Amino acid sequence: MKSGILYISHGSRVAKNNEKVSQFVSDMLVKIGIETPQQLAFLEGENHPISAGIQDLVQKGVKKIIVVPLLLFTATHVGVDIPNALTEAKKVWPKLQFVTLPPIAEINGLVNVLVERICMDVHTEKATLFLIAHGSSKYPEIIEKLDEICQNVNGQLGIEVKSAFLHGKRPYKKALRQENGEIIVFPFFLLDGLLVLNLKKDVEEAFPEATILPSFNLDDRLKEMLVAEIRKEL
Repeated sequence: MKSGILYISHGSRVAKNNEKVSQFVSDMLVKIGIETPQQLAFLEGENHPISAGIQDLVQKGVKKIIVVPLLLFTATHVGVDIPNALTEAKKVWPKLQFVTLPPIAEINGLVNVLVERICMDVHTEKATLFLIAHGSSKYPEIIEKLDEICQNVNGQLGIEVKSAFLHGKRPYKKALRQENGEIIVFPFFLLDGLLVLNLKKDVEEAFPEATILPSFNLDDRLKEMLVAEIRKEL
């Protein structure tokens, strides 16, 4: 059975971020092998919708599609939007098979990538590292998952690691105000989009002594992590 891969990204109003995602997928194509059909789709925006990505793969003879969400958590996009799109596709191609990988935060190896990104910026065990994610009042499991990641990072770095969010419970401004010592902020996002840029601006203004790190910015090590997961299904 011929397999293909459909990468699904959120899409950004920052054009260069969409270009970064496209380059990321181009690199994945090479790592997986050009003999395997691969397409990129965006959840938002008019270009490259999921339906078009599926159609492109079907036209290349694909019978099984491995869906790779380029998203961190199981929230509305992973839990509702993507499954709905696949259900609609099954109405058109009823024999088409789909295998959906978990979002990136649920894949083994992410903690190691995170630790490697931030370890050079942690110079004292007295600092408190905040992982700040988007958050959602509808998906409490996001809090549970990020707390689990915090515990794992703490185990490797030996510093206090806490979670906070832009939306929903545990608002980041309140969390940061409660700290008296050194603060390090890691925006728990795949890219430095508008949300991250606004987060950095707010933190710089309200907490000028805090150290603000770059987000994952589609770290190259994420590619190796995803390749390993994809190859399990090929």
